[in-house]
Amino acid sequence: MSRRTLLLATTAGLAGAIVAMAVLGGAFYPRPAVAVGAAVAALLGLAYLVRMPRPDLLEAALGACVAWSVVAAAVEHSAPLAAKETITGWLVALALFVVARRATQDERRVVQGLLAGGAVVVALGVVAEAAAFRSPRAGGLFENPNLAAALLAPMVPLTWGGKQTVQRWVVPGVLVVAIVLTSSRAALLALVAAAVVAVPKRWQRWAAGAAGLVGVAAAMWWRLAQHPDSLAWFRFRIWGAVTRLVMASPIVGVGPGGLADAAGVVRLPTRSLCALHGYRILYAESSVLGWAVQTGVVGLILAAAALWVWGHRASSSGGLSAPSSRAMVVAMLVVLLLHDLLQINVVLWWWALVLGGTVPLGMRRRRPVRSPRRVEQGLAAVVIAGVVLWGMVQPGLARNVGVDGTSPRAVDRALMMEPWLDRPALARADDLLRQGLRWSWEVAGEAQERAEAALAVHAGSAVCWATVGRVNARIVTDLGGWPSAVARAREAFARASSLEPELPWYWLDWARLERALGRTGRARELVTRATQAEPRCVPAWLLLARVELDGGRPAAARAAYAQAAEARQCGRGRLLSDYERALLEAPSWQWRSLEASLR
Repeated sequence: MSRRTLLLATTAGLAGAIVAMAVLGGAFYPRPAVAVGAAVAALLGLAYLVRMPRPDLLEAALGACVAWSVVAAAVEHSAPLAAKETITGWLVALALFVVARRATQDERRVVQGLLAGGAVVVALGVVAEAAAFRSPRAGGLFENPNLAAALLAPMVPLTWGGKQTVQRWVVPGVLVVAIVLTSSRAALLALVAAAVVAVPKRWQRWAAGAAGLVGVAAAMWWRLAQHPDSLAWFRFRIWGAVTRLVMASPIVGVGPGGLADAAGVVRLPTRSLCALHGYRILYAESSVLGWAVQTGVVGLILAAAALWVWGHRASSSGGLSAPSSRAMVVAMLVVLLLHDLLQINVVLWWWALVLGGTVPLGMRRRRPVRSPRRVEQGLAAVVIAGVVLWGMVQPGLARNVGVDGTSPRAVDRALMMEPWLDRPALARADDLLRQGLRWSWEVAGEAQERAEAALAVHAGSAVCWATVGRVNARIVTDLGGWPSAVARAREAFARASSLEPELPWYWLDWARLERALGRTGRARELVTRATQAEPRCVPAWLLLARVELDGGRPAAARAAYAQAAEARQCGRGRLLSDYERALLEAPSWQWRSLEASLR
């Protein structure tokens, strides 16, 4: 096989792997993620072995952004596994961008053809789902319609303008119909902005903009009439909360992948049927804010510098001279401003191929560059493939073990595959905590070891801290009030409550510990915090009633019992979420015991 053929096959294979990832719904589940990750690792390693690129200024600037994210992850170190997977996704996106920029014209045509075909498959999936359910807001192959729309939006201007009728009208038309059916506001606005940029004359731009805005307004009215959604207005509150997190940690941010943990302190009230604080910020709803909160102001400055270099290269080399290229870039920018896609690998990698292959940004060299040696090429190939295997495939293999906590061997096997995975250790500790019999020192030792192991690799998790607290509280209640166990339980519950102050569970667990230690006043303070966080938390009201009885206040106990009974009525005849069910459920023996004590 000639070198040219091998390069073509490698580049096409990378594009095919990304398309397969999209067709698999983004490969969010462990097994597809392992398969896609292994394919990308092998193909990227082969690509760098056959044609090792020497980075230019733009790629060096982008590499500095990724390097700073590693520094931010090392400084924060609150969620190392999430940081590893997130940074690996960014590194692969950069590597794909570098490969696509150096592709030949034949390779670019193959890549664009594969991506266009994959976009049509995704679009047909959206159309099929919308037709089956007779409703907009369809995601097709994706669980989230916004992700399908993010893939399709930049493909519309790239597929427009072909010589054949199918290429010029049918393919873009199918993509536009699918975007409308996703009801993604960001994608619809991206189409309008792309149309305004693509048309050549000023009056045509005004006409395209006006017609597009009218069409977007009509589509949004239709979508809201069929599927009401308050997230559009809630997004402003999310931006405000994320901005507060940036201001709280301006230099390095919360670390890559750390937003889900850090957002507990800014959990926003979202009153539903029976709950108040059920919503948690998982994404910044803007990639700009997402990058700022994960890497800090320094990361934002580095990204701005890379964007400036990119713009300079684009203008000097004529990379954006084609209207389709300009429209594609504008569509991407609009989507990035309104959605946080930094942890969505399928979108990042798809866009990296599209952007690198469509806008090569000038490959002129002022002086000859020494060709890399075979040793250098082999080392680069091994490093890039090894990083992808370590950052993607290894965690996926560990998650495939299927740990439920009942088998210590399965837990050990999963942790051997991925030591930074906290779920197996948490599952084992929870299984031991569920055991109804009185603990022995052997069981207590294993539970404490598992809980501390989970905390060691995920120090930013309120769940890990709470598990440590519950284990030590169980030691106190079953084996005696050992001072070290009491101190560790209090420390863990205090830390969990500081990470998630708007949830009732950790205040409630802490209050149970203090009541068991005979500190009625402190238990009352803590359980009151739980009822303030969630006014319809039935277990908290029942515990408050018991604490009031312990303190000799039967009237206050009856009032708390009445509050619990009133809160429980909220769930009658309603379809509740898991969070709401947890708020309203309490063992029947608690009700009977309290009712008997209050007579």
